[in-house]
Amino acid sequence: MFDPPFPPDRTPPHRLRCDVAVLGAGFGGSLIACCLRACGRSVALIDSGRLPRFALGETLTPYAAALLTALAERYRLNWLPPLLDPADGDRGGPGVRSGRHRGTVWAPVGPVGGNGGGEEAGAPLIVPAVGLGGALWHRGDVDAFAAARAVAADAVFFDRTALHSAERRSGGGYLLTGTRDERGVAPAGFVHKPDSPVRIEADFLIDAGPPGGTGRTDGDAGLAGLLGLPDGLSTLASRTRLTFAHLSALDPPNLPIADQNDPADEAIVHHVFADGWYRELRFADGTASVARSGLFEEPVPGVAGANGDGSNGAWADPFRLVGWGGLAERHGRSVHAAPETGPCSPGRFQRRVGRVAGADYALLPAAAAAIDPLHDTDLTHTAAAVLRLGDLLDSHWGRPSQAAALERYAATLDRELTRIDGLAAPAYAALGDWETFRLAVQLHDAAAADLSADEEGGEFLLAENADFTAAASDFAAGVGRRSAAELAAALRARLPHAADRFGVSA
Repeated sequence: MFDPPFPPDRTPPHRLRCDVAVLGAGFGGSLIACCLRACGRSVALIDSGRLPRFALGETLTPYAAALLTALAERYRLNWLPPLLDPADGDRGGPGVRSGRHRGTVWAPVGPVGGNGGGEEAGAPLIVPAVGLGGALWHRGDVDAFAAARAVAADAVFFDRTALHSAERRSGGGYLLTGTRDERGVAPAGFVHKPDSPVRIEADFLIDAGPPGGTGRTDGDAGLAGLLGLPDGLSTLASRTRLTFAHLSALDPPNLPIADQNDPADEAIVHHVFADGWYRELRFADGTASVARSGLFEEPVPGVAGANGDGSNGAWADPFRLVGWGGLAERHGRSVHAAPETGPCSPGRFQRRVGRVAGADYALLPAAAAAIDPLHDTDLTHTAAAVLRLGDLLDSHWGRPSQAAALERYAATLDRELTRIDGLAAPAYAALGDWETFRLAVQLHDAAAADLSADEEGGEFLLAENADFTAAASDFAAGVGRRSAAELAAALRARLPHAADRFGVSA
């Protein structure tokens, strides 16, 4: 585990005046703080929790690596490139746990393939990692590492700080007020102190979002709560739930990953059921990150349900693997490693803010929405947005053009979030039809592949591309109404440059 080089009882000033206040000290928040410091902006980095902590979002795709390489070069972030290649173990820093990402495997299980026995029921779909790097990060470690780099760059770090209000100042900007837990650590345990009041004046606010896989809390309302931004949840088609944890002693699956027969324990493996999927990925220290996803059902009072939020009774089997043969046996032999409280299962996964930027504030993707982890877009989308927002503030800071630039940022982020939702929801609708589900995965990968060829050339997942938007919309409308063969033919016709991706088994 990475041990941050700032003491846990570090006490920031109770009053601060700065250019930018960043809410959320995860990877995205700490990264934008470092970029802003490189541009000469004074920064307050504010988080309601303590680092390191358990979080979701661990896949560094080749596209994300390319974006982060561009960020490192533009803002002289010399600490960042070593994190992009896990070949030398702890190159990023002592205790930053990582692993290789050779590609992604999607394997049909049970009813998806028709045998119901809990073993892989057909030929898996294999998507090799192609391009610059591919890695897995222990998110708790890398979040803490990035926060430490922000502190080293002279961002003022307010951890364990709950913000209660954000008032607009008459001359522009905001006054943030809240409290900070300043308990000290003594040999016998915590030394309790009353929460200390905090006042932070900032010209611009950035919300980087809560830890991956979690929702907002009373002590972390984010800009949506502080500024009264509208809720946009009703605009999302995705309705899913997720249970996730870290395990030790999880045996690897018996699946190849590529023509070279690379081991599957260096791939991200998805076991696809008729009602969702189970994913496993592995770090070099032997820890495995696992997640089980499925469709969300509205709780019915007094009726035992399938959701993992405790509303209809706790799962006896939180990952719902009992009865799935070898997969259940492998999982059953493993040992829970993190978090200490047991597997995380927060209910419906989705949230969405209806307004993602204004003249003097902006949300990064993790603050703007949580859509679905199916395609693991978190780190990649964050890197793209940090690159865009960092350049925007560097070029337009304090100029009349800043408001219009932020309007464009908001429109772009809205389109990108709509794209992520539009690619995830049809995949869930296709569960139980393996060939159609394969097409849904390949449609996402076609967009990601186009971006990887020109990492700064367009919006995330071709969100601005009218041809791709039409193809994706047509596909979504056809799932459940048209055969996989018909859907594949339509995709080949609309996206001829990616036609070889859209085949179906005879």
